[in-house]
Amino acid sequence: MTDVAAAARAALLGIRLRPTIDLVGLDALLGSMSIPVDELITLVGRLEVAGLVERRGETAPGWRLTADGRHEGERLLAAELDERVIGTSVTRCYEQFVAQNGPLLHACTDWQLRDPTPGALVVNDHSDREYDRAVIDRLVDVHNAVSPVCDELAQLLPRFAGYRPRFDDAMRRIEGGDLGSLDTPPAVDKVSVAMDHAESYHSIWFELHEHLIATVGADRAAEPLP
Repeated sequence: MTDVAAAARAALLGIRLRPTIDLVGLDALLGSMSIPVDELITLVGRLEVAGLVERRGETAPGWRLTADGRHEGERLLAAELDERVIGTSVTRCYEQFVAQNGPLLHACTDWQLRDPTPGALVVNDHSDREYDRAVIDRLVDVHNAVSPVCDELAQLLPRFAGYRPRFDDAMRRIEGGDLGSLDTPPAVDKVSVAMDHAESYHSIWFELHEHLIATVGADRAAEPLP
């Protein structure tokens, strides 16, 4: 028998993280719902009737949360932390993650643009291997700092278990010379795939950031500037 509250919590979170994904992909995205697709379709239909989700449009795939849906999702996530008595631990992980957000974003910017002379930014054509290697080395530092955070999160909540392997996979591709694996956004037409194995490090980072914000009820605007 499906736990309705847990299923609603997971569905609202999945739609928040991937509004362009179709219903078939939601269960795979979080890896902990284990809800048959027909039950999931029924569940999302009920969430729509309750005014918590809405279709993105006739031509746009996927769903999105309404303001009420966002609030209800955060309420359910907060209740889960209270039930498991892990709020303090998850919040600490969030703070450790946010501490690496600035270094990650700066690495992404420097991967895209170079400043060969002061005030003269140019597109990085990746012809300077030493420059690229220096950026990758900084990303490695970020990766080494955030990996234990991902491990702790996975121990606290199973729905975080997929992030460490995804980061590791992206890091291997970057080290292997795949230039797009650092910051290329995912293809918007791959809406039926919950886990695109060609996703970039930054795309995974952005999703985990939003996942943590939703879970602890944080305000992105109140975070330290990168």
